[in-house]
Amino acid sequence: MSDVRFDGQDLRYLLDDTVVTLDLTPRVTDFRLDRAPYGTRLSPDGRWAVTMPDDHTTVLWDVARRRKVWVLPATGQATFAHSGDRLLTVADDGPMTLWDLSTRRRLWTAPQPYGMPPSGTQFTRDGGTLVVTTALTQAPVDFRLTRIDARTGRRLATLRTRSPGVC
Repeated sequence: MSDVRFDGQDLRYLLDDTVVTLDLTPRVTDFRLDRAPYGTRLSPDGRWAVTMPDDHTTVLWDVARRRKVWVLPATGQATFAHSGDRLLTVADDGPMTLWDLSTRRRLWTAPQPYGMPPSGTQFTRDGGTLVVTTALTQAPVDFRLTRIDARTGRRLATLRTRSPGVC
């Protein structure tokens, strides 16, 4: 069980590749998402789910309506903004793209920092900045933390850090 969300009425969580919804009445609803070997994510507000199947796409699901609503290019990573209205997709071998879920439009596309898939991506709470972590080497791990303006996709700053080796 992962990605638990509560909107005041419905409790939603992921159980493997299934979104489970519990409402305040004693009944439970669920529906099965498509097979997603590259991962499944639930938006912070529980409205959307994304699956990343092995066909180089990212599929957006409307959880309340229990249906696919949008198929995006790219498979690799997907990260929701805390507001749940934007989705960052990162292709394994291509760019990072920020999508507006309400208008279904691409907001910006930018190359991956250092030309390789990031180890992680995270929006700040206010949604204004995106932090991208890239591991450039094995142990000792050489990391780059890149701050990106989430409105424009422009790189703001990069911090280099190193973790000790593992024996």
